[in-house]
Amino acid sequence: MESEKWDGFRSKVGIYVQKLLTFRGFMVGSMENIQRQRVRERLDATGLNAFEAARRAGLHRSFLHDLLIGKKRSIREKYLPQLAPVLGCDPEYLVGRQSEVSRNAAGGAQPAAIPTPVGMETGSIPVIGRCEPGSWHDPAYPVPGVGKLTIEPDPRYPSTAQVGFVVYGDDAATIGIPDESLICIGLVDELKKYGRNLTIGDTVVVKNERNGTFEHTIRKYILEKGEYIFRSGGNNQGIPDTFPSENTVVIGIMLTSKKVF
Repeated sequence: MESEKWDGFRSKVGIYVQKLLTFRGFMVGSMENIQRQRVRERLDATGLNAFEAARRAGLHRSFLHDLLIGKKRSIREKYLPQLAPVLGCDPEYLVGRQSEVSRNAAGGAQPAAIPTPVGMETGSIPVIGRCEPGSWHDPAYPVPGVGKLTIEPDPRYPSTAQVGFVVYGDDAATIGIPDESLICIGLVDELKKYGRNLTIGDTVVVKNERNGTFEHTIRKYILEKGEYIFRSGGNNQGIPDTFPSENTVVIGIMLTSKKVF
């Protein structure tokens, strides 16, 4: 009899725990959906795309895009103060803790002014990443070694179509880009709007992805024996060629460079 009572008690506890876990999973999923929905809503309201909003917030370029496509589950709390002003809302709104877009906006919420990052001169553009073969990064975290670096944009194109990278290593030494240089690149999709298309012989920044991480490298875009190739311009001849694929794409064409360190 005691054994039967104990078995009944354990069965009830098991059912309760299962319901609790199911409810917790539902709540976590709901919060993730709220963040995704509200980020998409604020992008539409401000007229920004996911890449530009992430850039203005000082985050990795694919930060919001990964959230919207479900690759990233949620926004970490520490990034909300950077992101909310760009999207013209309060941090609490993005994570579903308040229903008002902004409690401080008079006469309705308006997109907040984009703050100028500390140390950035007027007309300069931010350095958002590093080109270094073998340096793989988690897109959920800021890229190390970038800090508050900036570079002057190429005057031939709008600054909004350009971003900067810092170069580490000799990956591009033989094409005139030594270790610890800054480069300014034009984003491929943006430059197309101004008649500048990717061309054989261009020096490009290539993004490689694997297992949820990424690296950026500098390559020469060449055509050899009918095949498009991204080739290293480094002193280390052991760096293999890479080829265009779903996980290996050109993000920008190099416009200018300078040795600064």
